[in-house]
Amino acid sequence: MTSRNLTSNFLEFRNRAARDRNFHDYERSNDDRMALIQNEDEEVIQFEKNIPPAWMDSQRRIQLQLEQVRSRMKKLQQLHDKHLTRPDFDENSSEEKEIESLTKDITAMLNGCHTSVQQLSSQANKPQVNTYDKRLASNVVQATASALQDLTIKFRKCQSNYLHKLKSRKENFNRIMPDLAIDMHTNPFGDQNDPDKNFDQISLTSEDQLQLTSQNVEFLEKRDKEIREVLKSIEDVNEIFRDVAALISNQGTILDQIEYNIENTAVQIEKGNKHLTKAVEHKQRGLKFKLILIGVVVLVVLFIILVGVVSR
Repeated sequence: MTSRNLTSNFLEFRNRAARDRNFHDYERSNDDRMALIQNEDEEVIQFEKNIPPAWMDSQRRIQLQLEQVRSRMKKLQQLHDKHLTRPDFDENSSEEKEIESLTKDITAMLNGCHTSVQQLSSQANKPQVNTYDKRLASNVVQATASALQDLTIKFRKCQSNYLHKLKSRKENFNRIMPDLAIDMHTNPFGDQNDPDKNFDQISLTSEDQLQLTSQNVEFLEKRDKEIREVLKSIEDVNEIFRDVAALISNQGTILDQIEYNIENTAVQIEKGNKHLTKAVEHKQRGLKFKLILIGVVVLVVLFIILVGVVSR
């Protein structure tokens, strides 16, 4: 609740009332006191009217959301680096789930920021008190949309790099696995003089091949799933990027229109000033012409009177 220190005002009013009693020898009426209180209330109302426009609160809220997105993007980048440095067979499902969840959160937050920027643009384009306020609001919207666009580009670049590294990792894995299989088939029978040992080696080789094939399929399925999820997030981010770019373009068009209107208004004011100057000059010339005409008429009348007097 807003409060003000009115001690100085109270002391001033009290001293003034004391001087009035000493000089005029009467006490102030209740009506005067009521009028004094009403004046104070009017001042308080005037003080409370000076509140910032609604779009400023929306702009602060969007800035807070953008800071949260930056923090989550930093954490996601760290998880990407940590996940990509792991060996191919040392998978961590909880880490993958955290990456997936964080990616979805960032995409949803970017969508929310885009919606908030659109609402901010609608609030800023409402009729303002003057052209300066409207231009200020349009500049704020354009700056906020540019910040959102920069974050969108950064997130899209982060996802693209992660996707490229996942694909490279998958290609390396596919290239290495056939070489391992060839090494296992190079000497499948071992010692020809020990059939039991050879049978054990053949059985072991078959089990290793099955296990290796199973791990290969599982790894490829995980990589394909991660790639599909990253591609989906990139598509969502591209859509947000297109919308934000269109919003920035619209705000630029609005600013151009405002500047054109300001320039056009200045030109019209200058033309109006010229017309007003011409009208004043024309009025002055008309007054002079009327005075000259009156003088001529007076001279003619006097001449006629003079001729009449002389003829008599």
